[in-house]
Amino acid sequence: FVLAGTGSNNSVKAAAASKRAEELGADGCLVVTPYYNKPGQDGLVLHYDMVAEATGLPIILYSVPGRCGVEIAPETAAILNNRHDNIVGIKEAGGMAERVTQLRKSCGEDFIIHSGDDGLTLAFLAFGAIGVTSVISNVYPRQMVAMIEAWQDGDGLKALEIHEQLINVINAMFIESNPAPVKAALANKGYIQNTLRPPLTSISVISEKVLYEAMDAI
Repeated sequence: FVLAGTGSNNSVKAAAASKRAEELGADGCLVVTPYYNKPGQDGLVLHYDMVAEATGLPIILYSVPGRCGVEIAPETAAILNNRHDNIVGIKEAGGMAERVTQLRKSCGEDFIIHSGDDGLTLAFLAFGAIGVTSVISNVYPRQMVAMIEAWQDGDGLKALEIHEQLINVINAMFIESNPAPVKAALANKGYIQNTLRPPLTSISVISEKVLYEAMDAI
């Protein structure tokens, strides 16, 4: 399943990219809120209206106020979900598990909610989310899948055990700006070269030590 990232702070470009993703065979679109220009909630509705009308693909909203400076209000998500059959869910990366409850109350239980923060995944699941759009899964996919499956199977203690096993690495993955730490982790395992596109740079030697020690404990 390919979920194409087609977001932009230019609504016309986001709509065009989403249409192009459909033409290229993507299964859905992940569309982040416009960054830098920080529209209000009416502007967010307009933005996502334009994207949803440009494609028939399922659309996952992406609310990440720490990077974009604007958050999708639960009421706004509900407006969009009610207005467009192809707006089906949200990646919620605002750092507050209670947002799951707010979104479920506004959008209904069928609205897909993914945690956008690895460390909150278990709490999100407890509140009614169904999964995570994960950073650590690039390095430890089996463990993250096992945690979610344990929760879904009713084994909360097993899920908690895996969460506690992973939490130090999860925290280390954000010791500097993502994706620099996860690329360092993947390079450490020999999967990729540790190169980044400017202006990002490789993490510091001190941060590497923290990250690799956390990885060694897994």
